Amino acid sequence: MWLVFLAFLIPYDPDEAVYEIVAVDVLEGHWPYDHLFVNRGPLLFLAYLPAGLTGSIELQRLVAALAIVASVPPFFLLARKWLSGRQVALAVVSYCVLVANPFMIAGANNEAFLLAPLIAAMVVPSAVLAGVLIGAAIMLKMTVLPLIPAILFLRRKDLRASVIAALAACVALTVPFVPVWNDFWTANVTFAFSYADYSAPERLANTFAIHWGVLLGALPIWLAVVVGGFRERRWALWLLLISGMVAAKSTGFNATHYYALITPAAALFAGEGLDRLLRRPRLMAVVLAPATLVWLSVVVAGLSILVIGGHRPYSDIVAELKGRPGELYVLGDHPEIYAYADRQPQRRYFFAVPLVFRKDWGSSMRAELLACPPEFLVLPSITRFRVEWAGDLAAVYRTRLEFKKATLLTDPKHSCVARDLTNDPRYLKSISNDFL
Repeated sequence: MWLVFLAFLIPYDPDEAVYEIVAVDVLEGHWPYDHLFVNRGPLLFLAYLPAGLTGSIELQRLVAALAIVASVPPFFLLARKWLSGRQVALAVVSYCVLVANPFMIAGANNEAFLLAPLIAAMVVPSAVLAGVLIGAAIMLKMTVLPLIPAILFLRRKDLRASVIAALAACVALTVPFVPVWNDFWTANVTFAFSYADYSAPERLANTFAIHWGVLLGALPIWLAVVVGGFRERRWALWLLLISGMVAAKSTGFNATHYYALITPAAALFAGEGLDRLLRRPRLMAVVLAPATLVWLSVVVAGLSILVIGGHRPYSDIVAELKGRPGELYVLGDHPEIYAYADRQPQRRYFFAVPLVFRKDWGSSMRAELLACPPEFLVLPSITRFRVEWAGDLAAVYRTRLEFKKATLLTDPKHSCVARDLTNDPRYLKSISNDFL
């Protein structure tokens, strides 16, 4: 019920919006990767089938909540395998608290669908089935790759059968995309290297960065993880924890939902830690009681802000767009605006990430947008991935409307012009002067 409540309260995540948009596009008869760009595995489109059919992110979140709930029974089997006594129950409770953290996995991000197959792969008796589950997880999101050696190490038997089955599953899920193989490979492999192309200092900073929402949203459990870590001596569990951390940090970003990949190992450590704390009431009173108070205060305060301040941002822009036909384009990393406005994007690169990390794609999209500007252009005020040529495109519009979190540009000066004019400095200077 908690996850159902959050499904209708938490604002849309940009990734959720991208997945929903592409799923709708696929069901309209278009090839993914070819028509609209997305850098996620092919199994994503099956997972997002409910959103594709209905266009509802809330419904997709309910499906994601069921997927998270489905991961609890295999985690119980995992805890029973590695822990004993009441540690098992404490680990299961810890796992539930971690995945219910409203500042971490809440919503329908890919990680919500990854937990069940990953944990099940650790406990199912069949090596072949374990391999199939591993392959399915890889085809959902390739950032799980650092976790695979740890999962195989935990199993320690019939490893070759698991590896072969995983490869077979990956191949089987890839074959349907042969007609768009080049786009498929570019999105899932080539672009991944561009997307993760960070300097050594940036990577080092991200490695040690901690998202405070993830920490404070389940603070007592994380403290129990630390306590459990002092007692744990089994390398298999340490490998699972460390590989989960590597997977969570592998993209070079510090997104909250990435931390879901740590939760299975963290919950096992927390089960041991809570058991130790319960055996020492004084230590529990000093460590656990204040942490629980902080945790509850943060959760209540955070959710209260959403309820009081409104959990649907960009409502002012959506109201302005209502009843006004025409193409909407969002030049920034907030594709959730499309979802709030119930508009499907009409350009292949409809969010900023591919435009920023692939300069050639950015240049071609700049030329396309300048040649045929959309009727409505939204420039978010706060964007992590800023497009350098946003000002060039803004100069094409006559009307500029300022809103709380974004600027809406309307009434373009032309509909479509010869594409070669968009690279003519004299043309760009003339429309800039007209705008100013």
